[in-house]
Amino acid sequence: MQPDSLIGEIDIIVKVVDYVGDSEWQQPAYTTWYTIKKLSNGQIIKPRTLGHILNHKYTLYNSTHYQPYAGVIYQRDNTLLPSGWMDMQRNFYHNLTNNNGDSLVELSEKALAFDTDNFEDGDYRIIVEIYDEAGNFDIDSMDVKFKNGNPVSVEDENSNVYSFNLEQNFPNPFNPTTTLSFVIGHRSFVTLKVYDVLGNEIATLVNEEKPAGSYEVEFDAKDLTSGIYFYQLRAGEFSQTKKMILMK
Repeated sequence: MQPDSLIGEIDIIVKVVDYVGDSEWQQPAYTTWYTIKKLSNGQIIKPRTLGHILNHKYTLYNSTHYQPYAGVIYQRDNTLLPSGWMDMQRNFYHNLTNNNGDSLVELSEKALAFDTDNFEDGDYRIIVEIYDEAGNFDIDSMDVKFKNGNPVSVEDENSNVYSFNLEQNFPNPFNPTTTLSFVIGHRSFVTLKVYDVLGNEIATLVNEEKPAGSYEVEFDAKDLTSGIYFYQLRAGEFSQTKKMILMK
């Protein structure tokens, strides 16, 4: 079977089947992680990234309503229907690329989708890891094809190969400092900026030309209030945005 062709911005959604055993209770994944690599040369274009972590509790039952988990994390719509909570095979559809575990969602989070157009055409493998709260895990993968009309470049075999990427800040949530890491595929004019949820620019951390390579920048939010902030990397035509949480 030929791998599915992906074009432009995509959300990665992974279906997880709950192992029931003798329990009637739903057992969601506690954390999900994903990695994307190019099959032709094994290059990791998306380093191991946290899809979500359950960092707060949910009300399982009350007298009038049952909604066990946040819809931002667990996709529930007419296309991806979840199974009943007491079915013997229970399905969860986990969004990997547009959340980090919180139950808040902003319209601007559309920018957190994975943009296949930032990479060369070719075959790639999406590797997903699923963990429960006790540390048990499973791993699976799917091969896909990026098909945006981007030509494959010829690299010197002795040169370092870099891809453009903005990684999740660490730690997250943070107080008051956190580290932002990014990779530049080739020499580019680079900006790294921080915005609030209304789109107001809070800080400019990088604003200069940089050669290809990996970089780290510390962000100090001691003068900011608790809340959700976004950081955006621009390098040439590449642009990527991620969300971080300041918790004082």
